[in-house]
Amino acid sequence: DTVRLFQDDMGPVLGKTQGRFEQQTAARIGELSDRFMYIRSAFLGLIMVLLVVFLIRIIKLNLNLMTLVKQRTSALDKALDDLKASQEMVLESRRQSAIATMIVGISHEINTPLGVLLTAISKMRDNHNDLSVLNTDQKLTRQYFQEYLDQQEELLDLSDANISRMRTMINHFRTLSVQEQALERHPVDICGDMAGWLAMLALEVQRKGHAYLIDCHVEGAVFTSPVAIVQVLRHLTQNSLEFAFPDGRVGSIRIGFRREGDALVIRHQDDGIGIPHDQLERVFEPFYTTGRAAGHMGLGLNIAHNMVTHLLGGTIGLERCEIGTLVIIRLPLGGENSPAISPG
Repeated sequence: DTVRLFQDDMGPVLGKTQGRFEQQTAARIGELSDRFMYIRSAFLGLIMVLLVVFLIRIIKLNLNLMTLVKQRTSALDKALDDLKASQEMVLESRRQSAIATMIVGISHEINTPLGVLLTAISKMRDNHNDLSVLNTDQKLTRQYFQEYLDQQEELLDLSDANISRMRTMINHFRTLSVQEQALERHPVDICGDMAGWLAMLALEVQRKGHAYLIDCHVEGAVFTSPVAIVQVLRHLTQNSLEFAFPDGRVGSIRIGFRREGDALVIRHQDDGIGIPHDQLERVFEPFYTTGRAAGHMGLGLNIAHNMVTHLLGGTIGLERCEIGTLVIIRLPLGGENSPAISPG
């Protein structure tokens, strides 16, 4: 009964207290919710401001980067132009040096047989004057006359040999400048026509007991200058015949053709004694030869190099191989509308 009376008396009071608590709690929750929404809005606003600031900074950085790239590109373009100008100056300097070396070499090569020829002519004139004096004084003997004839014949042979040597030199010098028809380019069936172009050269090689092999893997026609190519191969083959097979050694010369993209690759290889490593960098220099005592002038490989690089616009070089000498030639293949080859 006491408990029931307490509940009856305190019930209204507890109800009011609970209602007041619930109202306060709801008000507090509402206040917290408002604060949270405010903080949330403020935080989102701050994020938006930071994003805008970040985007503005990125834009500025991009603009600065673009400016820097333009400046660096301009500097690189200028450096590239300077480099090209320097390369052209170096090439021109090398060209002038090569011309000077060529002039000195030509002067030296021609001066030697010319000096021998002048000496022989002077000696023949002295012999003739001595003979005339003896004949005038009627002191000419049969023995002296026979000695005179023998000596004159030797001097004439010596003069003829040196004249022939100078004529050969002049012909070599003339080949330094290829005739215009040799530079004409047209569609060519390399595999079908090359054997015919090199027939005479093959006969010369075979006549000396060597094998001359042509290995061709070029499909269709290519646009190039066949006459110039044949001249280059002739110089390379002559060099092999002169130096690769000493003392009667028998070997072979193989020429290979293949197409790599827009380039014609030519391999000229012999299985001879090869070239010493310390001479590899000099073989294309004018007048460089190890056979000067045998009358070689050292122009063949230089002529081939000039024709490939200056006339055909390609590259030529030696590659190391286990046996013999391997020369690799790369020639650009143009079309009918490509500029004509010029000897410039």
